[in-house]
Amino acid sequence: MPYAGTQLRKTAQGIEATTGIDFPFVTDPSNKKFQVRSNIDIAKAILFGPYASGAGQKYLNDGSSGSADDILKKYNIKKGGSSADDILKKYGIQ
Repeated sequence: MPYAGTQLRKTAQGIEATTGIDFPFVTDPSNKKFQVRSNIDIAKAILFGPYASGAGQKYLNDGSSGSADDILKKYNIKKGGSSADDILKKYGIQ
């Protein structure tokens, strides 16, 4: 969808995050990672996507996004001789 497709996707993801509805054509990366509870956050999630809600922002700010750098920080692993992928495989985190 070249026109407003991104906004439609975010809205569909917000609806999925705030209700029990599961759209088969929408991949929601926030699915079950955090809960959107307050009315304001529900409105933000539906309008702008689940990561716009307070719970989504907290999830992102806590460094729990699952990126390699966040995982290395969480487990106090320093980048060095091995690549980040090798370290993650060693600890079974991938």
